[in-house]
Amino acid sequence: MKKYLSLLLTCAVATTAHALTFSSETFNYETVSSNEVKITGLTTKGKTLTSIMIYAGTTYDGNYYRITEIADGAFKNNDAFTTCNMTPASYLTRIGDEAFMNTRVSTVATPAKVIGTRAFYGSRLSSIDLQDGVQEIGSYAFSECSNLKTLTIPASVTSIAHTTFVDKCIYLTEIVVDTKNTKYASYLGMLYNKSFSTLYICPAAYDGINLYQTSFKPSVTGLGNGAFKDNRTIKSIHLPYGVLTVGNEAFAGAVVEGVWMPSTMLSFGKDVFSNCGSLKDVGINASTLPYFNDDMMRNAPAKATLHVPYSAINKYKGTGKFSGWTVTNGSYDIGTDINPEVPTVEPSSPDIFNYPFVLILHLSSKLNVILSKELKGCT
Repeated sequence: MKKYLSLLLTCAVATTAHALTFSSETFNYETVSSNEVKITGLTTKGKTLTSIMIYAGTTYDGNYYRITEIADGAFKNNDAFTTCNMTPASYLTRIGDEAFMNTRVSTVATPAKVIGTRAFYGSRLSSIDLQDGVQEIGSYAFSECSNLKTLTIPASVTSIAHTTFVDKCIYLTEIVVDTKNTKYASYLGMLYNKSFSTLYICPAAYDGINLYQTSFKPSVTGLGNGAFKDNRTIKSIHLPYGVLTVGNEAFAGAVVEGVWMPSTMLSFGKDVFSNCGSLKDVGINASTLPYFNDDMMRNAPAKATLHVPYSAINKYKGTGKFSGWTVTNGSYDIGTDINPEVPTVEPSSPDIFNYPFVLILHLSSKLNVILSKELKGCT
């Protein structure tokens, strides 16, 4: 038994001893296999450079090693370099968690397959070239990069932690996805899944004040978690006919003043209107009560106006979700609630046409004109 334990210990020591550490002029390395290394940090000289280049490999003691990884926290909190070019690093598979966190780096080009959790969190990143070959973008990868204005997703990306990867990028105006990507797509600067059924992210500094039906892909049926979270520009959102679900924190922290939702609504997640300090009006044109998560209204404004169909006022009041809010007759923005597959709408619904002296014109891919009962027949 003692000999057996001794053999195990000897093997463990040998395995540990196999990992070599060495340095070049700029980087510190550690071997991860017989011919591969990861960069673990900067040398004393490296910490003074304002620009760094990562190559395909490095040589030590007569042996060539491929550079396959930038280790977790490798450059974290570095305040010297502002540019990092990884284009020559053809074997690079991973940028580790927090590798560039809180650095001064502003310009990056990388082919790395995996960009780890919080890889560039809080950095001064303003330009990033995600080259073809990048496959995975981790949680909070670019969060709090307040200088980042545009982000392009290459065709090779298959996995994005889309609820958080650009969290609190307060000046991000658009996300563009290569049309050859098979998992993701973009439309008017917003990130969707490939089929355009789910809107994942509308950037925090999106270039627009009011979003109407034509601002969205007509095939969209749901808002993902945090879809409009912390948006700083949009004042009103008019979701198109066909939207069924609104995810967790969909509008949390946004400056939006009015959100108008169609009769097709089926469910709401939690914290939907959390910390929406400017919110004044919410319209839900569904006569049948959607499902409301128990925490849907957590941290929502204490007072606002909920516009619902006349026949459903008491139903909405009875949920107890909108305590302190004024629940009133119908959403006045009925133009939002038009099925794009139906060219005209007849004035037959008492819930829709219940507004005296109102003329609503809605322009989309087709022209829809809706007249209230009181104006019907006017010339």
